[in-house]
Order: sequence, then C-alpha cells, then structure tokens
Amino acid sequence: MAKRGGFPGGGMPGNMNNLMKQAQRMQRQMEEKQKELEEKQYSASAGGGAVIRKTGSDEGKTSGRGCRSR
Repeated sequence: MAKRGGFPGGGMPGNMNNLMKQAQRMQRQMEEKQKELEEKQYSASAGGGAVIRKTGSDEGKTSGRGCRSR
C-alpha cells in the first residue's frame, strides 16, 4: 500500500498530466491569438485628431498635426 499522499511508482499523477496538456494547449492558443492581433491594424485618435496612434502592422507609428498659436 502506498503512503498517504504519495504516488505509487513515483510518476506524475494523471491529474498533473492533464494539467500539463491543458497548459500546453493554452500556450498554443495564446500564440495563435497573438499572431492574429499582429495581422490586424488598430488606430485611435485624441485631441480632435491632433494625435493618432496606430498599432498592428504599422505598430508604433504616432503622428501629430502640430499646434499653432495665434
């Protein structure tokens, strides 16, 4: 009889194997979603279009119209 809390044979319990498989599956799904997000393009503007931020295939592009004082 195995000691209480121990695992016969010293191997990983089935529950741990399932947990590892689930973690690997989640990692693959995360990589797929990151690729999808990289392929899409998003933009946002503020200040009536004075600042425009684009991400995705043009990641990091920021433009501004500049300010004029009267």
